[in-house]
Amino acid sequence: EKFFIDKLKKELVFVLDFIKKQLDNSNLKDMLFEKRIEVNKNYGDFSVTFKGFIDKIMYKKDGNRTITAIIDYKTGYTDIDLGYVPFGLSMQLPVYLYLAKNCDSLDNVVFSGFYLQRVLNSEVGVNPKKSYEDLKKENVLLYGYSNSDQDLLYEFDKTYKNSQFIKSMRLDSKGEFSRYSKTLSNEEIESLVKITDSKIEDAVKEICNASFVIAPKREEKENLGCKYCKFSDICFKEVKDEVYIEKDTDLSFLGGANNA
Repeated sequence: EKFFIDKLKKELVFVLDFIKKQLDNSNLKDMLFEKRIEVNKNYGDFSVTFKGFIDKIMYKKDGNRTITAIIDYKTGYTDIDLGYVPFGLSMQLPVYLYLAKNCDSLDNVVFSGFYLQRVLNSEVGVNPKKSYEDLKKENVLLYGYSNSDQDLLYEFDKTYKNSQFIKSMRLDSKGEFSRYSKTLSNEEIESLVKITDSKIEDAVKEICNASFVIAPKREEKENLGCKYCKFSDICFKEVKDEVYIEKDTDLSFLGGANNA
């Protein structure tokens, strides 16, 4: 136990040091942690409270707007694929955007980015081209989407042109985002928030109407809807209940993304 505690302590020190360096390179100095946000939804005679907790909100008051970045911490595998949002999947970060937009503490929110960050990672592998420390840093890089407005992105990450903190974020020789940088415009982020609101409204209506249709989503050979369900083996689902979907790889449902 002492061996693992000592190892965990070293890992925490490493992660905290990385986060401190990231904060030193950001102009978003105000922060909210484990922020509880509630939004009331009405449907017929029902009043429903939609509630969520955001791990970290970094923000800065800028005139009549609030420049904001969202970070959600994970201790395991991280993934964010907005291509599944039209089907109500991969909704965690979009929901956080929606909640932040409805937070009483923040006025006229504009997002510089929204990310997942892995902490307490497994031991890194071996890559002869990279140092051990570089490999560990790669494990804690922020993974998500950044605003394509470079002025807004700079407020969050001063190193964004060849970012030390955001995975695959860099500019090419022409000063444009590289093909691997995940970016969305202000309009696309606003569209994502509106779609999330619509999905929440749909869920509220179905709950209030006691409509709990078994319709797990399947993409090719993988049943995405039942993937993490602990009760899958005793569910009354049948093959005919499955809904086949195809991921929107270019994010056309947002009006077109800079990089999907």
